[in-house]
Amino acid sequence: MNKNLFIKHIRWLVKEYDKQLRLALKGAKEEPVHDLRVMIKRLSALFLFLDEAGIYRKKSSTFFKQLHDFFKSAGNLRDIQVMKSLIGNYRNQVTKDITEYETYLVNKEITAKDAFYKRSEEYPRQKQMQVTKEIIESVRKFSDESLSQKSFAFIIRRLNRIDKYLLSPNTAKYLHKIRQTLKQLRYFIEIFQSGSQFFLIEEADFNEIKEIENIIGGWNDRAILIEDITRYVSYRQKLDSRTPDPALTKLVRIIRKNKKEMISDIRPRMLKFLYHLKYSIL
Repeated sequence: MNKNLFIKHIRWLVKEYDKQLRLALKGAKEEPVHDLRVMIKRLSALFLFLDEAGIYRKKSSTFFKQLHDFFKSAGNLRDIQVMKSLIGNYRNQVTKDITEYETYLVNKEITAKDAFYKRSEEYPRQKQMQVTKEIIESVRKFSDESLSQKSFAFIIRRLNRIDKYLLSPNTAKYLHKIRQTLKQLRYFIEIFQSGSQFFLIEEADFNEIKEIENIIGGWNDRAILIEDITRYVSYRQKLDSRTPDPALTKLVRIIRKNKKEMISDIRPRMLKFLYHLKYSIL
């Protein structure tokens, strides 16, 4: 890995993140918040690598704690916006009225937006500039060869981690962790290739990772929605002594069925792709 190109990419990541943050703060709408979350995950992959490789330790820095709190507020807002979109997709499959739950989601989004704006006011921008400078200075201390070795070690750890999850008797239990690890892998390979003269994987492989991520992401979004509906029904029953809402009960049943269908063949597909990826990289 060429460290000068790596540093150039780090600067680009920070600059692009700041741009997406400004756009997301203009109304906190679904698409800009999603784009911000993508940049957050790209930066997270970078920070994980720097920390694991011993290039720049982040665990002791208050900046990363503040950053994590802000990322969490953006993630909570994004989850609610996704749930609203999913409910819109399922509405026609439920014959009875679910507007009360939809109103509940709208109010949750308003509260989440307020929290997002509040966290953004506390965002440590000056500290970000200082940490970025420190990271670049730390990277300069390592040779290109050392950075390459550390990069391959980071990638191999992710491949082995996914392999372990896939060989588990209950792969579904680890689907969310698999998706998180795949994202770390894909974003870091993008970082690595930005600072390298050769490509580790082809464009088709990137597309396959994205497709698998999207399938598992859709599965996870529905799991979060089911949890939210279940929690909403439980609270409503406790507060108003109501019987379970048949419309929401039917909705949960439909979502569960859809969720199961989405991952019916995901394990063999991931195993096949994982070993292809290992062969390509190693």
